[in-house]
Amino acid sequence: MEAIKRYISSDVLANIMSLPKSFIGKKLEVIIIPAEEHSNVRDLLASIKGPVPDNTTTLDDIREERWKAYEDLT
Repeated sequence: MEAIKRYISSDVLANIMSLPKSFIGKKLEVIIIPAEEHSNVRDLLASIKGPVPDNTTTLDDIREERWKAYEDLT
C-alpha cells in the first residue's frame, strides 16, 4: 500500500479540519493512505484518533504498530 507522509504547519491544516488546541502553532505530521472498502476501516480509524497515551511507548513504536494494522487491511 502506498502512503504519503508530509510535515505541514497547523495553520494550513486548521483551514481544513478542527484541531486540538495543543496542535495550534506547531508543525504536524500528516500521513495519507487510501480509504479502502474493508469492514474494519472504521474501527481502525477510530483507534488512531485522539491523544497518544503518555507511557514508555515511543512514537516510533506507535507508528510501527499502526503501519502493521494498515498492512492487515490489504
